[in-house]
Amino acid sequence: MYLDELRVKGFRCFDEEFKIPFSPGLNVIVGENGAGKTAIISAIRQLFQDSESGRYSISQDDFYSAFTQGSPIAPSFSIKAHFKGLDSDEKVALLPWSGGTDTAVLNLQAENREVRGRYKKLVWGGSSRSTQFDPELLDLIQCIYLPPLRDAESKLTNGRQSRLSKLLKAINCVFR
Repeated sequence: MYLDELRVKGFRCFDEEFKIPFSPGLNVIVGENGAGKTAIISAIRQLFQDSESGRYSISQDDFYSAFTQGSPIAPSFSIKAHFKGLDSDEKVALLPWSGGTDTAVLNLQAENREVRGRYKKLVWGGSSRSTQFDPELLDLIQCIYLPPLRDAESKLTNGRQSRLSKLLKAINCVFR
């Protein structure tokens, strides 16, 4: 299974819906500073709830706002991921996300209404918001973020819980 397409709207620097196509295997995101590369990675992390603490929380900065002073902030943002190349086990496990098709879809929508320091977030699989979402299905998808290595020596130290260790274990499992 691989991420085939990511659609982002109202998130950080993306006002209108922006589609990012991916290919099976290795994908490289290249662009000028301020082009949205980090926002794409952050959208993926937001969708998979990937963070050091295990939760990737929403902040006011995640909602699109134009660079002009006094411009309104987006009332919501949405992130949608399309997965293709599902093997038979993944088709069964992700049936709620695929509806029996060859494409599994994972959705996230967040509302710009802060209540007690939190933003309302809805995550669902497939085309219907009423589909019951099982967060354990996210464990079927490996999402490990390595932050920029400004101090490689300290960040690449040995340790079972380091991000690099988790990444290497995931790669080792794939190639066994």
